[in-house]
Amino acid sequence: MRSEQLDDLYSLIKLTGTKAEALANDWIKSRVNQEDIVELLGSRTKWYGKLIKELQDAVETASVPLNIPTKRDVASIAKLTIQNEDRLEEIQQRLTQIETTLKRIEASIGTKPASTKAPFQKASRKPLDRKERAKLVQANLEKLSDALLKQSKHGE
Repeated sequence: MRSEQLDDLYSLIKLTGTKAEALANDWIKSRVNQEDIVELLGSRTKWYGKLIKELQDAVETASVPLNIPTKRDVASIAKLTIQNEDRLEEIQQRLTQIETTLKRIEASIGTKPASTKAPFQKASRKPLDRKERAKLVQANLEKLSDALLKQSKHGE
């Protein structure tokens, strides 16, 4: 085939495709623009929404004896984890403020701080597992307790 014949063939295919597309669009529009179809689809959508809700409730109910977490459980745990991280960060900030206050008190009394490095470990941004967090909080509380005992002994 020559290039002119190929061009004619491609043009004919394009024209035929365009006409077929227009016919298909017209047929779809004529079927969809009927009120009874729209009402039927609306009622089916409501029914489908109720079905989905009932299925979600059934999954929730079935997951309890099987001890399987649901999507809601995971979302709730994620929310609680974020809240706990925020609370832990607040506690660490308060401990840092207490440390600063203790240093000022020790300086005003004339005693030298036990160490020059920060006695409390700062929280890293990397997520810690439950045991690591407990160890970190316990260590910081022990250091705070020791510092308060030393301060009370110097005050007596």
